[in-house]
Amino acid sequence: RLRLTAGAVGALLGGLAGSIDLTWAYALGFCSALGALAVALGFTRVRSDDAPVIAGPFTQLRRVLSAISSPGQQSPSLGWFFGVSVLAVVLAHVPYQLYQHYVAFVGIPSLQISTPVLTGMHASLALLVAAPIAGISGWLTGRFGIRRVLLLALLAQVAVISTMAVIIHPVVVLVLVFRGVPNAVIRPTLDAAIAPRVEAAMRATYLSVQSLGGRLAYALVLVIMSSMVTGKIWASSITQLAMMAVLGGICAWVLLATGGRSHHRT
Repeated sequence: RLRLTAGAVGALLGGLAGSIDLTWAYALGFCSALGALAVALGFTRVRSDDAPVIAGPFTQLRRVLSAISSPGQQSPSLGWFFGVSVLAVVLAHVPYQLYQHYVAFVGIPSLQISTPVLTGMHASLALLVAAPIAGISGWLTGRFGIRRVLLLALLAQVAVISTMAVIIHPVVVLVLVFRGVPNAVIRPTLDAAIAPRVEAAMRATYLSVQSLGGRLAYALVLVIMSSMVTGKIWASSITQLAMMAVLGGICAWVLLATGGRSHHRT
């Protein structure tokens, strides 16, 4: 919740800076990274006499891949959560990739606001809407169950993207304000589910592999998208790319929905 709120401030500042010169937005991002580096340098490792011995990187990587591919003792399996995470990364980034062009094609001339400011304000509002939802993700999981909450959140993200695939209209810009809500539920729910399934000595390696998997999958999606657009981008290009993401997302969602079922209750 705090991360989303801080991101809302950053998006607003980035939009205002970008309206002056796009390089200023990158300069602010650089200053933010330096601040994060300063905080990270202040971290200290928690040590204890019974702390597990951390194996070498290749040994850890083999153990992580083995844990992802094995059924595991708990259901859903770690591999199922890995698949959810990868799909969540791809679906969450599709609206961010397309919405600036989408907003530009919609055009709201009466506002007389530059595109960087408008998209910055829009991104800030989307994050502010998502922030309180992240705060109740634990309650949602306790009420409806981890598997059901994750599948519904992924389906909601597909639904948001589908509005971009149907029509170019100002109403869809309002719908896109909710694009961050599904991920606000997915991320903390995944973290809470994965932590007890991965031993502490392997957790950082697992989370790194999981993050890499999502980004490689999205990189593949970007390659496919770029191959579908040649020359100037038209409004029809945005709807076609969004439709491609919707169809791919539905196929992946069906695979996840038919797997990861628990055969017993604990």
